[in-house]
Amino acid sequence: MMNALANHHILPHSGHGITKEAAAAALTQSLNFSPALATIFAAVAATANPDKSAHSFDLDHLNKHGIIEHDVSLSRNDFLLGDNHSYNKEIWEEVVKKFGEETETSFESVSKARYERLLAVKKAHEEAGKDFQYGIKELVFGYGECALFLGTLGDSNEGKIPVEFLRVLFGEWSQVMSREGEEC
Repeated sequence: MMNALANHHILPHSGHGITKEAAAAALTQSLNFSPALATIFAAVAATANPDKSAHSFDLDHLNKHGIIEHDVSLSRNDFLLGDNHSYNKEIWEEVVKKFGEETETSFESVSKARYERLLAVKKAHEEAGKDFQYGIKELVFGYGECALFLGTLGDSNEGKIPVEFLRVLFGEWSQVMSREGEEC
């Protein structure tokens, strides 16, 4: 999401030196976040900067595991299971299968897809002999991400967006971003 805002010159196109104020304004004006939520998101993003005295961040800082990037992603691998940064078509295709023939999401279908992804990740960790760490923070991030795309792309009161929007957001768009080194 932050990459998209930079790619469209809403945030600095270089992805460097993004202030908390600029990030909060972009999220509020471009994605209709509430000012409070945008401010929290921007403040958390700034904590990813290794320079703890800084009031800005670079997009690359957001790749740090456990700040904004999180496990049980709908389109990425887990940190302990491999490449957690790049789009993973196989993972996304398993998620999108959960919508079956539906043309529109619902809170129930999105929650079910999220939960089934959680079960798949837990199984993958067990099979790999890796620790599976999933707590309240990961739960909030994961379901919050779902609420975010439902609210941004459609009707947050009904949980309805065209499944095709998700295919484009997580599938086609992510593939383009991975191929282009996150610059469109």
